[in-house]
Parts: sequence; C-alpha cells; structure tokens
Amino acid sequence: MAKKMKGFSAGESPLPPDPRTSPDGSPRVLAGPLSATGFKGDSPALNPYKKIVIVGAGSQARYAIDNFLAQGAKPAGLIDVETKKNVGQKINGVAIAAFYDDIAKHFTPKSYQVIIAYGDNAKKRELALSLTKKGYRFVSAIHPSAVISSFAEVQKGVIINAGAVVMPNAAIGRHAIIHSQCVIEHDNQIGAFANIAPGVSLAGRVTVGEGSYVYTGASVIAGITIGKNAVVAAGAVVTKNVPDGGRVAGVPARPMAGSLAAR
Repeated sequence: MAKKMKGFSAGESPLPPDPRTSPDGSPRVLAGPLSATGFKGDSPALNPYKKIVIVGAGSQARYAIDNFLAQGAKPAGLIDVETKKNVGQKINGVAIAAFYDDIAKHFTPKSYQVIIAYGDNAKKRELALSLTKKGYRFVSAIHPSAVISSFAEVQKGVIINAGAVVMPNAAIGRHAIIHSQCVIEHDNQIGAFANIAPGVSLAGRVTVGEGSYVYTGASVIAGITIGKNAVVAAGAVVTKNVPDGGRVAGVPARPMAGSLAAR
C-alpha cells in the first residue's frame, strides 16, 4: 500500500522539484541546456566552467550580484563603465576590478561570461555590441524566487529579480531587466533592452518594444502594444497603444506634453 505523504492522498505524488534548486531546496547554479533548467532561449543559464563578470557598477549591478549569490555563484568582479576612480572599491562584497577599457586584461572571453547591468539603454546597446565583438558570451541573472513558466522564453543577458512572475508563452528579449514583483502575463513579448520596473502588471498579449521603459506600478491591459524606445510613467494605466518613442502618463494613460500621441 502506498505510503500517505503529508498533504497528499495515498497514490498521489508531490509537485516535482524546482529545477533551479538542489534536492534540499537550496538555490543552485543554473547550468546546462535551458531545457534542463525549465527555461528556453539563447543560453542564458550559468556555465559552470566559466566565471561571471558584471559589466556595470550601479543599481543594476547590485541586483545582478544578489541574483547570482542567491544561486550560489559569486561574481568574479565588476567592471565600471563610467570612471576609473572606483576601481578597487567593493559593492556588496564584489570588487570593481577594472575600468571597461581594460576588461580583457583582467577577464578573458575564453574564461569568463558576462552580463551588462546598466540603466542607460543606449549605452547598454553600445556595450552589448562591443562585448560581442570582443568574443564574450552573455549570461542571465535570474533570482531563484522568480516564478518562470517552463513555456516562457528568456534570452541571453537578462536580469529577472526576486518575486517576478513570467507566465506561459511570454518571451523576454536579450538584455532586458524585469524588476521585483512584476507580472509578465501569457504571450507577452518584451523587447531587447526593455526595462520593466518594480510592481508593473502586464496583462496577456502585451508587447513592449525594444529599449522601452515601463516605470513602477504601471498597468497595461491585454493586447496593447508599446512601441520601441517608449516611456510609460509610474502608476499609469495603459488602455491604448503607444507608438515608437511615445511617452504616456496618468489614469488612463495619455501622451505627456511634447510626446508622440498614443494611438
């Protein structure tokens, strides 16, 4: 006779283990093919044979450090992209090892994988192109408490913070950042380099274009398209499409003064 487990009827099985944790429930390093970790995409999982370098030394770097440490992986160092003055300082226990111009002297593409943690999207694109030309491979920094459907796609270089939820058939483009407590509903398409701030709720089938910012606590109803390089202000409720470069605010969201009209 099958032994009855606590919380389950005889003959039932408990939920399968989270592939991002060890058997005892502690966080582990994401490694191997993404199908083995429950994520799809362009190899954002941690390569256990390469150390991690974070390009950036500001707030996004703090998120990346936290996410990696929660997975049991301590970054080898930070790269400051703004100034040489901070080299040698530490951020949350991780040293700023070099200025960007000197990255290859300290961390070779053969031995290190990188993630860009920087808030200016134009600069982030520039860095992504530069690092790709140098031969670096990108890794994603996903906090173990983020809930990500096995049917979602997470591309390379993405940061997903604690408590975020990514639902089935959503896709997160390369180098995007999904902050804490965001809800990315089914069939969302989040473009490359997009920045989805804390507490944002995107209903089903929402598209956020490349390089766009959706700020804290904004809500977007189902089926809406937010264009490339657009801005949705904090607390806005978006009920109409936003064009490329558009800037909207308010409840319901309307174009900000001087911005392209929402359509």
